Amino acid sequence: MKFLRISLALVIVLAFAAAASAAPSLLSVQKNIYKAAQIWEKDQAKAQQMLKSSFAQAIAYTQPKFIEPLREKGFYLAVSCYSPELQNETMLAADTYLKSFPKGRYAGKVNLFKAIAAFDNNDKDGAVAAIDKARNAMRKSLSYPEQTMIMDGYISAGHHRSAEEFIEGQKISKPSSRLTKDLRKFHRGNRKVESLLNKVRAGEISGLYAVDAMEKELQGSYFAKKAPEMALNVIQLKDRQKLAFNPVGDR
Repeated sequence: MKFLRISLALVIVLAFAAAASAAPSLLSVQKNIYKAAQIWEKDQAKAQQMLKSSFAQAIAYTQPKFIEPLREKGFYLAVSCYSPELQNETMLAADTYLKSFPKGRYAGKVNLFKAIAAFDNNDKDGAVAAIDKARNAMRKSLSYPEQTMIMDGYISAGHHRSAEEFIEGQKISKPSSRLTKDLRKFHRGNRKVESLLNKVRAGEISGLYAVDAMEKELQGSYFAKKAPEMALNVIQLKDRQKLAFNPVGDR
């Protein structure tokens, strides 16, 4: 599962946040989730068992007898135990959290876990929907790893414009060096594709030379705004070349 490793790496950031405000027992659960994420690559069986135990302990705090802040944190930590053997359980906890605390403190982070689960199930549309909800809930409070995850999620789903718009929006929130670099990449790709299209339109380059130039540019700038237009130009030029050089068959 490609995105599962991302999930467990994010546990360090997502589940270990706000430790100072957690109740003593929930803080212990939080620490166990953090430890499980640390040892996942080396000992997956042990890490999975730790997450199962943490899930059971966290979900125990979601009972009505506990005050609302503890119940909310319990649901969130349960969701943070997302792993191969707890996919159904953690997503049920996520859905219950969002129903019970639609504007809760961790609503954005819970939606990020829902996005990870959707990617693991090859549901790109569901992942993008969850990412959009996470963005709306978290707004300017995104950490650098969360910014990166959202951007990678959009790109993995083929939503390059959403990724670009997201990076643009994060500019006012001190984006990480990674996001700044990717924003420059988007802008550079847009400029290069636009420039090459203008040369083709003006007749400065044509024929097979234009086809080769555009195909080469699309390999590196496939995410550009006008990449679809350039791809269509390539197809049209190739068709024209076939008509020009292929002999007409005998009738």
